[in-house]
Amino acid sequence: MGLIETYKDKEWYEEIVEAAPVFASLAAQSLRHLEPLKNQYALLLMFFKGKKIWWMTLKEDQDRVFQEIVEDYQRDKSWLESLFSRWKKKRREYEEYFKDIRAADLSKLDDDALLDLHDRAWNSVLSCRQIDMIVDPFTYGAERFMLDRLEAFCKEKGIEDMNNIYSILITPEKDSFISQKDIGIIRIARKVKGSEDMRSLLERPEEFSRIDDVKDHLDRYCWTNCSWGGSREYTAQDLIAEIKELLDKDLDEIESRKKGATEENIKRKKDLIEKHGFARDILDIAELTAFFSYLQDLRKENALMFIYYENMFLKEFSRRFNMDIEDLKLFDITEIKDLIKNNRIKEEAEKRKGLFLIEYTEDRIRVYTEDARKYFDMIVKKDVEDIKELKGRSASSGKAIGIARVIYGQEEFSKFKEGDILVTGMTRPEFTPLMKKAKAIVTNDGGVTCHAAIFSREFEIPCIIGTRIATKVLKDGDKVEVNADKGIVRRIE
Repeated sequence: MGLIETYKDKEWYEEIVEAAPVFASLAAQSLRHLEPLKNQYALLLMFFKGKKIWWMTLKEDQDRVFQEIVEDYQRDKSWLESLFSRWKKKRREYEEYFKDIRAADLSKLDDDALLDLHDRAWNSVLSCRQIDMIVDPFTYGAERFMLDRLEAFCKEKGIEDMNNIYSILITPEKDSFISQKDIGIIRIARKVKGSEDMRSLLERPEEFSRIDDVKDHLDRYCWTNCSWGGSREYTAQDLIAEIKELLDKDLDEIESRKKGATEENIKRKKDLIEKHGFARDILDIAELTAFFSYLQDLRKENALMFIYYENMFLKEFSRRFNMDIEDLKLFDITEIKDLIKNNRIKEEAEKRKGLFLIEYTEDRIRVYTEDARKYFDMIVKKDVEDIKELKGRSASSGKAIGIARVIYGQEEFSKFKEGDILVTGMTRPEFTPLMKKAKAIVTNDGGVTCHAAIFSREFEIPCIIGTRIATKVLKDGDKVEVNADKGIVRRIE
């Protein structure tokens, strides 16, 4: 009996996102060895079909790793500082690779030098991810622990607004890179507003991109349009569109609000803790959550930079070896070098044009094509026909009624309209324009430190995360009621 059969009746955690295997393999490969920990994941399954991925991990793996993280922190608070110091050292090395690759002309490297640079860059980003991937099991475990402990605490103290307390305790204490990027846009918009010459260049993107501040901004955030599904350059046209939306607004007020949000969050948390006197274990989880929220944002930068430069390599591999770039995306990144050298990309890609599965364990990866459907039905498929009401966790309080739009990736963005309810597996930075237009946000997945949670709190949009099956139950055009105060989503007949 194989591992999948052994674990098939266990409780699984599932994420559904738009992703290409070659990019998603960064997260998968890192789970094969979590560098700071003794406990490891026994099994990870990734089902792929088209541009969609079902990411499956065992709840018992998450709980075991979460417990080790908490115990290490409670035993020695300096453990966290040591962990972050190691990560920052690896991050600096990785950033140097990123700069080198962006500046390089890959077409001028010989085959061995090209593949060697690819290997070194991969090992660098992987070494970071093998540390910061512990964010995921911590987040999943922290939610369950905090909700159970807070429910008992609030019941004992006669406190009724547990969801609000939970939301404040786990609010991040540092600005996200999206917030930093937005502040950069505001500052450029302010200069445009005050300069007729700069304003005239908004209709000439190529010239506009040569302005020093603009050039620096585009260089700093070149990777922010990337996603697990693919890479797209953040361009002058993108920046100009963002600036035009701001020109008739009070830029000082917007910047002040954004810059003050983090300080206000810290103050609210401090006041809440002084008011209620929470138990030490609740405070420990809140402290860890604040740190891991920040680390998750930093690792998101790493991942998007990886997707950006990996796409550069894929384009060069495609050109040089006469291979379809979409075929190259169907593989775990560790498979590509061997397949290129043995000229087997096209042959192997044909086997992965339908549903296929990659199984990851600590000592191997294994690909299933013929048996993928059997295992998909065994692990993933669920009957949701009669479900009318969904429950999740409140990431940002509030209520809303609107039309549901189920979105997995950028190809579906055009169907989303102002005031719709965004329903998705999990949000990512490229979802930001949709989230700004959304009346409410509902996700299958994501934890208290996820992108949807951070964004919705910052913009005060009702948000429910962790429903697990929202994209299976809700359909495009459904009228839904979102009660984020209670974590409930209801379809209105």
